[in-house]
Amino acid sequence: MRIDAAIITTTEAGVVRQQTKTHSKREVAVDGDTVAVVRVHARAMRARARAAGTVVPATAYVFSHAAECCAPWRPDNVSSKWKARRGATASASPVSDSTTCDTCKRRFCSVRAYR
Repeated sequence: MRIDAAIITTTEAGVVRQQTKTHSKREVAVDGDTVAVVRVHARAMRARARAAGTVVPATAYVFSHAAECCAPWRPDNVSSKWKARRGATASASPVSDSTTCDTCKRRFCSVRAYR
């Protein structure tokens, strides 16, 4: 996956795409299972777009409520839903120590704005 921007929420402009803190672009390696899940999700988003009479362009966001995936999810909403989901499954997880949970949260936050 490629990271080429950051998504932030401001009180004045709402959700805004901006340069990363380091102003750099980078590629991040992901495992095959993650690639498979993202491909399934992408197919679902293309089907949703077709049903709405539009298409998903190559520049689309992976996570978007818009039919054509042109606007990203709000980062703060994603984080709160992740925390709620993580809390709901922590007791069922075979690994529930705080270090692992912190690591999961950091990794998720790093991918929530991928395109």
